[in-house]
Amino acid sequence: MKVLPADSSTAADLNKSPSPPRRKRRWLKIGFAIALLVCVSFFIDRWMRPAAPATSDVNIVTEKNSQPFVENSLTDILNEPVAADAHPLDPALNVAQLGLDFYRKNVRDYTAVFIKQERVGGRLAAEERSLVKFRQGRIEDGKVIPQSVYMRFIEPKGSAGREVIYIEGHNDGRLVAHEGGLLNIIRANLLPTSRLAMRGNRHPITDFGIEKLVQRMIEKGTRDRQHDDSELLVNRHIKINGHSGTEIKLVHSRPADHFDFHIARIIIDDEMNLPVGYEGYLWPEKGSSEPVLQERYFYTDVKLNVGLTDKDFDPDNPDYDYP
Repeated sequence: MKVLPADSSTAADLNKSPSPPRRKRRWLKIGFAIALLVCVSFFIDRWMRPAAPATSDVNIVTEKNSQPFVENSLTDILNEPVAADAHPLDPALNVAQLGLDFYRKNVRDYTAVFIKQERVGGRLAAEERSLVKFRQGRIEDGKVIPQSVYMRFIEPKGSAGREVIYIEGHNDGRLVAHEGGLLNIIRANLLPTSRLAMRGNRHPITDFGIEKLVQRMIEKGTRDRQHDDSELLVNRHIKINGHSGTEIKLVHSRPADHFDFHIARIIIDDEMNLPVGYEGYLWPEKGSSEPVLQERYFYTDVKLNVGLTDKDFDPDNPDYDYP
């Protein structure tokens, strides 16, 4: 009888399937290769994606010799005497309520460049810019027109090309979005408050828009009015991107559980009678005298009542890039 050496293999041995450990290693290698390919594609996409188109910057300057207000501006009431028993925040709250009433009466839709910067999870994110279309929810000629939002991100580069559409009461209450560049492969339908939709955001898309911004100002101001330690500073001699405007600052000098912010800065475009900017700051960190930016929102290139239709909020619009 012939005895095979210990390291020899018979034909039967060679025909056997790979052992489980070898099979597992092979699948691990395949998985690693796929992950590597995805990562390489991601970075190539970000590197090759063209730079975002130029957009308007927020330019706010104080011009002491300029006309302090325009005719029929809502902020004219800031020139009126304040009652002796009034709270320091009352003039700002009055302006905010007048602005909200004016908006609801006169604005049906608008387009703009929206600028946002927020602190989320203790980290200040990069500034974002997006082209937006907004249609106000209303009833017109007996037809219900739902509140609708379209956003196309243009900065930062890693978000460029992303599109998001949300229509109130449609798509089972979900927004529909996609990424840009090589990552533009699927449409994602997400609940606005889901973890993925809220990633990097302090507020859901359901709270987007000038009206909601004013409402939050009024809610915070009304709550803060119940307490002392509030100061109101007004500058009626500013220019915001060439338009006459008013700057309102609300200041709480000392931290307290009932205060959400140290400084709230509100910018009103007096020619449109609309708030176009808001900045909220927290109290300085230990060892610093600089307030900490919590959130910043600005609307530039605002065009009112342009006649937006259902097509402007349709993912299948040929002008959009939905897969």
